Amino acid sequence: MDDKNDVAMVEMIDKEDPLPPQLDPAAEKRMVRKIDIRLLPITAVVYLLCYLDRSNIGNAKILNSTTHDDMRETNNMTNYQFTIALMAFLIAYSIFEAPSNLALKVISPNRWIGMLVIAFGALCAGIAGTHNFAGVTALRFFLGASEAGSFPGLIFYFSLWYKPEERATRIAAFLCSATLAGAFGGALAYGVGHMNGVGGLEGWRWLFLLEGIITSKLILRLSCHGMFAESVQL
Repeated sequence: MDDKNDVAMVEMIDKEDPLPPQLDPAAEKRMVRKIDIRLLPITAVVYLLCYLDRSNIGNAKILNSTTHDDMRETNNMTNYQFTIALMAFLIAYSIFEAPSNLALKVISPNRWIGMLVIAFGALCAGIAGTHNFAGVTALRFFLGASEAGSFPGLIFYFSLWYKPEERATRIAAFLCSATLAGAFGGALAYGVGHMNGVGGLEGWRWLFLLEGIITSKLILRLSCHGMFAESVQL
């Protein structure tokens, strides 16, 4: 009697929860390749811009310092106040990292990541308009809050597309973009430094303004064209 019940239960489970169909290996490779082409470039660009926008304050501190047009002096900040502004980013980053991850359960990752990147691009550009310690610190805090969910969000986004054994290589690939940001971030700041005085703005203001606008406008355009995909056609 027990054997018959067991068989009946197994048959019932099989009908209610059938095994997923096996994907053809060739089709699977083709699908993974399409996912790579679609996801890796855009995630690398997002992390590159994220790293640039958070680290450009270091370049802004010394940009055109010989003419006293650097960020610290034009905003009448002491070295201690400048350090506080730097810490505000890290404090916000640590506070909002967990809530931002929880938001991924409410808002789809592709939309949430796009919103965060547009937000921290706008905040980065907003720093160009600051004139005192309070303004810089406040915007750096909100910049940290918006960037807090970017990296975890990208990792979560990868988990939706790749098997566990496929993720490490892809994550390493897009993390390399941070190295690129460090490589040419200083060179970019040097070039922008020659814009000091253009339009009545200091070079450091142009640095924040250009990088922030590029970040927001580029990601907004990519989002409108559906680059943060929800599905891939085989």
